[in-house]
Amino acid sequence: MEKCYEYLGCTKVDCIMRKLPEDKHCWEVEGTLCSSHGIEFIRKMTDKKIEICKDCIYYNAVNYQKVGQN
Repeated sequence: MEKCYEYLGCTKVDCIMRKLPEDKHCWEVEGTLCSSHGIEFIRKMTDKKIEICKDCIYYNAVNYQKVGQN
């Protein structure tokens, strides 16, 4: 599956996700520039970025694809 920035049509060229290997997902990485949910702000407050990302269409698309492969 394509990276988050491709899937979501993100134009933020300075996002850390553009520099990371294919096997890294945005919900595993701090410092992303995703503004869909104010993720980084909430992450600093709760330390549970993954819980926030579970509502993201990209997160769900990737994990749905993984389930289908098993």
